Amino acid sequence: MTKDTLYPKNIFTLIIRGEAPAYRIYEDAHTLAILDTKPSSPGHVLVLSKSEVDKFYELPPDEFTAVMHTVKKLAVAMERALEARIIMRASGNTLPHVHIHLTPRDKNWYYERVVEMSEAEMEAVALKIKMNL
Repeated sequence: MTKDTLYPKNIFTLIIRGEAPAYRIYEDAHTLAILDTKPSSPGHVLVLSKSEVDKFYELPPDEFTAVMHTVKKLAVAMERALEARIIMRASGNTLPHVHIHLTPRDKNWYYERVVEMSEAEMEAVALKIKMNL
């Protein structure tokens, strides 16, 4: 059984393949960073491994290192762009695909908060982060 048959409708796989839309912030050979479409604060980014691996501790060492390199690169750019402390959280409880949440902590932030943002607001925050990479 292949990973494609295990997780055929995984939205992250579709985004990585370019088969589903996303606000792409950064991409390299091993990772893709996108805006979370249900952000807990403006600028909430997801760093995805391009490997279809369920748990972060199952990643091969070189891929784990690549994910952490991207996390650091994005967190620094986000802090500059958004003037906020960045919270990092490894996740995997909602989708069986390694991803790291990078969330700017603003004064109204709390866990599981969802901020409604227009497409224009999402595009503007994505550009602001990209300009600080």
